[in-house]
Amino acid sequence: CLARNIPLAKFSHLYYIPSVKDIAKIAPQYNTIKTEEPRLLLPFYNEAGELTGVTMRGLRGESLRYIMIKIQDDAPLIFGMNTIDKTAPIIIVEGPIDSLFLPNSLACAGTSFGKLESLSLPKENITIVFDNQPRNTEVCKIVEKYIKLDYNVCIWPCSISEKDVNDMVSSGRNVQQIIQDNTYK
Repeated sequence: CLARNIPLAKFSHLYYIPSVKDIAKIAPQYNTIKTEEPRLLLPFYNEAGELTGVTMRGLRGESLRYIMIKIQDDAPLIFGMNTIDKTAPIIIVEGPIDSLFLPNSLACAGTSFGKLESLSLPKENITIVFDNQPRNTEVCKIVEKYIKLDYNVCIWPCSISEKDVNDMVSSGRNVQQIIQDNTYK
């Protein structure tokens, strides 16, 4: 966590699981998982603080970088819902780790921002921040969709070469200012 420059104040959002198969202790339906590598575990909670799922991130370059486990089948997996202030500006990013670097931030765990529609978040307070993939046609279509849906969307300037918020922070960039200066509606 220190190597990724995650703020110490955010360490309470992270857990270490020594063996992936141990996930069956909180989600018995996944007792068929046999792999035993250690992982970083990021819990997803709803607004009431109930565990809805977890993602386990590989620590040693595993070919399967993330393993997502749903605990509540009907709940949208959005990281940070238990800590969000709906009355303040909300930044929504793709990755849970990226959300740890930004104030009042949520993560959709990928580009599936459609789950936002099921939440009671004021659209005018939301800024959607995709990873920096300017030549990815599919991502460009999704960005365009959210612009048309009248969301605030960050468009990374061409001078940014890093792929995500964590990489930008590690490079010494003031990501919050870059987002503020490059958000459009």
